[in-house]
Amino acid sequence: MTLPFRNNPKLRTNWHNTMTGDWIEKTKRAYYDMSFDKGVLKIKMREEKKRLGGSSEQERYWRGCLEFEINGQFGKDLMLFFDEYFKKEKKKK
Repeated sequence: MTLPFRNNPKLRTNWHNTMTGDWIEKTKRAYYDMSFDKGVLKIKMREEKKRLGGSSEQERYWRGCLEFEINGQFGKDLMLFFDEYFKKEKKKK
């Protein structure tokens, strides 16, 4: 299953510049895609293009990613956290 690149929320991660090789930790507006295959969840992020005015855009080369086994410890902890957090949020409403 794959969700193609969507939206452009603000995402904070360790960004890697594919042109220069630089790394930074920063919040950027980005598109993301998610895929799940053979028990592994993959989330890829790419910074949105810079608008130059009119219909002109400049490609941005910052990328980020997260990949983990859904049945591994990190995946289990993440699901546990989401279950607990969203149960508390529903009770508040």
